[in-house]
Amino acid sequence: MKAPSYIADLLLIKIPERIAENLVIKDSNGTLIFDFSNSRCVSYFFHEWLHYVHNVSTVNGVYAFASIINMWANFRHKIDSSGISTSENKLSTRTESIVKRTHIYRMNSRRLRDNPAEIQQINIKSELISAHPITSKLSETVPDHPTEEFTVIQCEVRVNDNQNLTLAEIGIVEIIEGVASLLEERFLLMHGELPTPSNIAPYRLILVLARKLVPDIKNDEIVACAISSLQCEDPPLALMEILITIEKIPSDQRLDRLKNITIARLNEYAKVLDDIFTQTENIFPLLEPMGNSVKDIIKIMKEKIDLRKKAPFFELLMLDQVKSEPIENRDTRLKNIIAEFSCPRILLTQAGEETLNRDEILNFGNPAWITDEFQFGQQKLHSALHFLWLHLSEDGFLDTDDTPESKVRRCCPFFTACPHQIRKEHPQICESKPWETLQIPMDPELTCWYRAGVRATRPPQD
Repeated sequence: MKAPSYIADLLLIKIPERIAENLVIKDSNGTLIFDFSNSRCVSYFFHEWLHYVHNVSTVNGVYAFASIINMWANFRHKIDSSGISTSENKLSTRTESIVKRTHIYRMNSRRLRDNPAEIQQINIKSELISAHPITSKLSETVPDHPTEEFTVIQCEVRVNDNQNLTLAEIGIVEIIEGVASLLEERFLLMHGELPTPSNIAPYRLILVLARKLVPDIKNDEIVACAISSLQCEDPPLALMEILITIEKIPSDQRLDRLKNITIARLNEYAKVLDDIFTQTENIFPLLEPMGNSVKDIIKIMKEKIDLRKKAPFFELLMLDQVKSEPIENRDTRLKNIIAEFSCPRILLTQAGEETLNRDEILNFGNPAWITDEFQFGQQKLHSALHFLWLHLSEDGFLDTDDTPESKVRRCCPFFTACPHQIRKEHPQICESKPWETLQIPMDPELTCWYRAGVRATRPPQD
């Protein structure tokens, strides 16, 4: 069965049909609402929602969001008045170096590691033999700026008693997947369900690592170690240091020590985060839906970072709150927790031909703040960032004519969920070159999300 997924840069959860049919129902008015009675299907959604949680409540997540917004701001200067990237519009040498460095860093540090097939399987016996961090420097540098570094944890793993050891790597993604898997497992167990079997890589590598370095470590302590490691610029290196530190601490004192470590890290980064928030907000001086959407996300991030300082591992407390309820009330309690915390947009996808309005975009939260303008701003931002990603390469920003001629890459991300008239009248443009919708004369009040996103990406003077 196809699993849900979370797209971090776009703050979007995608839920496939087989899971959506057990997670979403229609009320008496025909409105789609969430039904959390099927704990197995809820656990899949919960896992992806946790990725969003760590996107908006960790130093690592803030850095990732700010970096993509800053790349978009630089990309604007490659765009002409017609909404395409051209070789005539050039970036300064320094800006070009910053773009290359940022993209290469993200591609190296924030990607799923290329781990061997032997450990990308379920129900295998694995034993970690050794682990050590390897810190590398980026090839692309910026004048008068320290060379960027990133760390991966290289592990030697024995699989199914084989004499030949398998090399595996733990990067940021493996930490994020590992903590979500452990919390998903905790959720299922408290509902009397067996945990869903998962691959060693990427889902259980931090578990294997932690139990090697700290043999008596508890799962909640591993969760705390992983979350604490995400409160800095180099989570893999921090994770190794934290595990080595707590190995010497009695088990009944570890969570308190980890709380202190995490709060200290957040206080250490407080000034840096404030500067990042201010710089990112200043990219959008006008009051308009897309800029407001970015500022809404930053407001959420500020609130959740503050929450971390009071309750560094609030995910564990959330699950404790759900567990404290009678079994018949737990689904309602979890829905209230998610709605109160905030939730990204949810794309319900259906199988079959890519027809008009086949899929639906839902919002999960307080209807009072999910206004039409709020939703338009989110889709507009999504479109602008999709347009940016289409042009990214290790050599900087591509010209639009040189972008990959791939339907999957070029197609409007809302092709099967768009309600706008332009999608009905010009499907061939939306499917292959959605940026060309900017050339179609129309009332600005009736513009589609992608057209608005491309229009917003033109240089500031436009």
